[in-house]
Amino acid sequence: MNDKGFLFVTCVNNPEEYQYCRAHIDLLQVPADYEIDFLCIDDAKSMAEGYNRALQHPFRYKIYLHQDTYLINRTILFDIINLFSNHPKLGMIGVVGCKQLPEHGKWWEGDNLYGKVIDIPETYRLLSFNQVDEHESYTSVDAIDGLLMITQTDIPWREDLFKGFHFYDISHSFEMKRNGFEVGVPHMEDLWCIHNSGRYLDVEAFEKARTTFLEEYMTGNKELSKESRMDKDSYEGLYENKHSDYFKGLNVKLFQKISQNSTTILEVGCSEGKLGAYIQQQYNAKVYGIELFPEAAVQAKQKLTDVIIGDIEKIDLPYPEQFFDHIIFGDVLEHLKNPWAVLGKLKPYLKKNGTILACIPHIGHISALVELIAGNWNYTKNGILDQTHLRFFTRSTILELFNSTGYHITEIDSITSTNQYCEQWISHLFPLRKLLQMGDEPFATDIRTYQFIVTASIKE
Repeated sequence: MNDKGFLFVTCVNNPEEYQYCRAHIDLLQVPADYEIDFLCIDDAKSMAEGYNRALQHPFRYKIYLHQDTYLINRTILFDIINLFSNHPKLGMIGVVGCKQLPEHGKWWEGDNLYGKVIDIPETYRLLSFNQVDEHESYTSVDAIDGLLMITQTDIPWREDLFKGFHFYDISHSFEMKRNGFEVGVPHMEDLWCIHNSGRYLDVEAFEKARTTFLEEYMTGNKELSKESRMDKDSYEGLYENKHSDYFKGLNVKLFQKISQNSTTILEVGCSEGKLGAYIQQQYNAKVYGIELFPEAAVQAKQKLTDVIIGDIEKIDLPYPEQFFDHIIFGDVLEHLKNPWAVLGKLKPYLKKNGTILACIPHIGHISALVELIAGNWNYTKNGILDQTHLRFFTRSTILELFNSTGYHITEIDSITSTNQYCEQWISHLFPLRKLLQMGDEPFATDIRTYQFIVTASIKE
């Protein structure tokens, strides 16, 4: 065993995505006298089978990561050495996990979640749960997520049980404990990684692996209860449809638009108050919220300065005029019957130099266009064609929306999302636009834009 080496282990089916993963690894600071090596597995029969190949490598520290996990903590290797050298019984760490695994085996629905990661199912969102106290190196957990698993001891992965790409991570967490080691989530002063999670899930394979896991590890759960099963829709886009304890994310792009000198902010559709609470934590500002759903509003009331429960299109507002530095609409305008009226209604409450900040889904994204070309317009539980969306916007209709209600858009940013399949379709659309004598800009950006981030001020 070579105690001064790190092996990065990844099962790969998308070489382009893996190159981006590798590019982030290449930026890491490597401790003096330490080596790094890579094991890229492009023919894995399963995650467990692929990861078992790494056990033949002599390096002590093994970093198992998905091809869509991007390490952003440049000093992570130093953190790993410090953590493992001081805790020899700590066998494995990850960035998110749960203290006690629920009986049904889905860790993200546990009551006591720890860790943090930026997740990108469609947009940048910070998933932040309970954090390990700064005076502690880590907290012990039952299970960690497979997006990033770091070990200092080699325990065989259960390829005999898990033939696919699900529950290998929860299984290995339990195997570590069976062999007398702890599994932990470390104290992270800064974020360690970004996870560019996909939205597709083989429901049948997931359910089969879950059954296998419960039969092997969860005594008394050999027969799955009806309540523990989830229908197909609840699996689609697994990270996007997590239990509320898992997914109370904030929109990082919107947060970045907040002025550090802000004193009063209104968030329309504040949900459970995650974004507002983070703003108050980072800046000396009071954040007010308006939320339609009572259960979410009750949670937000515990975090924000004040929260009104009600429909923004119907309620009267109690605020003084010219009171807010920012009014935030985070994926809200598309849910309204009359967003034009709401923008006009709120204008008196915005300071003269204040801004509207809005995140708006883009119906012109390639994924929506491909479906439309195929003759489909199928509503979904989330995403661009969310079944609760009443309005649909492109760049030009967003400009019209704000211009017609007395605002001037000062900035419009794009959150892009694409993949190899989408790019194939996009390549066919450029010749068509030339045939129609249409330019490439802003089409080249907009066709890949999943959401627009809009900054708008009142017209003078």
